[in-house]
Amino acid sequence: MPFNVIYDYSYDGIMRSVEDSYQRLGLARIDILYVHDIGAYQHGPELNAQHFKVLRESGYKALDELRRTGVVSASASA
Repeated sequence: MPFNVIYDYSYDGIMRSVEDSYQRLGLARIDILYVHDIGAYQHGPELNAQHFKVLRESGYKALDELRRTGVVSASASA
């Protein structure tokens, strides 16, 4: 399948990514949700700062909610 890569670290982006992952993987449970492909190496310093701001202000809420409600066992970012 051709994929169009979109880096969206927002609440909605993370929730959509989790749902898409369930569809692709065919699993009933995801043990660990990991925010990846974020960093200056991936995006460059300026764009990376913008992505981290979105993750900090919105995305972490999704990670916390997914863990708290038991949709995933653990979540992390690097």
